[in-house]
Amino acid sequence: MQQPSPPADRLKLYFRDPRLGMTLLGRLLVRVSSYVSYLVLGVSTFAFLISPVRGLKYLGVLLLLFLFDRLIHRGEADRPLSEIPETGQVNLTDFLRPSAFSVIEKAYDRSLIKKTSLSLEVIRQLLTLAEVKEGLERMDLSVDEIKQKIDELLPQSVKADSKREIVMGRIETLVGKTYERAVSSSHLFLEPSDLFSAVLGVEDESAFRLFSLFGIEEGDLEKAMAFGALKKQFSRFRQ
Repeated sequence: MQQPSPPADRLKLYFRDPRLGMTLLGRLLVRVSSYVSYLVLGVSTFAFLISPVRGLKYLGVLLLLFLFDRLIHRGEADRPLSEIPETGQVNLTDFLRPSAFSVIEKAYDRSLIKKTSLSLEVIRQLLTLAEVKEGLERMDLSVDEIKQKIDELLPQSVKADSKREIVMGRIETLVGKTYERAVSSSHLFLEPSDLFSAVLGVEDESAFRLFSLFGIEEGDLEKAMAFGALKKQFSRFRQ
């Protein structure tokens, strides 16, 4: 069943993520700190589990359950779309899969530095994801040819109005369209496929030329990926 979209006049959706306000070095330090924290937590968990002190053993078990839960939900967004309230302000960054946010983050950096089309940069980064590659191949499209065309279009898409605030505004619009696609497709989170389809809903001449050239329409990738998932399930069932 399709998840109903909350009324727009009662719900304000926006996109803000402090990581995009950091420098590249700042984000790198945050990422490294996160990895180090999990490493320390893992070592501590092991040490507590083998400790002769009963209290520390119990603490080790709790930490192990925490790490196991994080492992199970690895790659998921912080919250599912079903938790969006009917009223109030909602930050969509909480509902983005990490892979989708990573695409936005890298595209944002490249668009800001090179002043190129954000939409083209987003598509370029999406093409690095295995699930997107597989979906496009199921549509009988060559990922290498699409990349080559994007590389041709990017220099032509340079815009003078590519200040940080303007690019952030474009990202917020794009994520809003991504939300609309995710809701219409009854997805649990904002998926990379939703992000791909959302580019079609954003006014960008360069992206429109790219999609027109390869005959890609809104929802095509999502259908191809869904078909691939069903085919895999059927194959496992037959085995």
